[in-house]
Amino acid sequence: MDIRMPGIDGLEATRLLRARPGAPEIVMLTTFSTDGYVLSALQAGAAGFRLKHTRPDRIIEAVRQAAAGEPVMSWPNSP
Repeated sequence: MDIRMPGIDGLEATRLLRARPGAPEIVMLTTFSTDGYVLSALQAGAAGFRLKHTRPDRIIEAVRQAAAGEPVMSWPNSP
């Protein structure tokens, strides 16, 4: 889920989805690596946070980790 989207932002969409029974795990994807966005994403119920410049294989790995209940994080200098 992208943090910034038209209409409803990804943080609010994550809150709404995670409040539903049987809610999916959500990994946030964004170009913004500020601590505030990471904290907001986690508070909204995201299972993790990846930067958009992350290699595709690591994004796939992040989705699998989140689905398995493992936390997923990305840092500014970790492609």
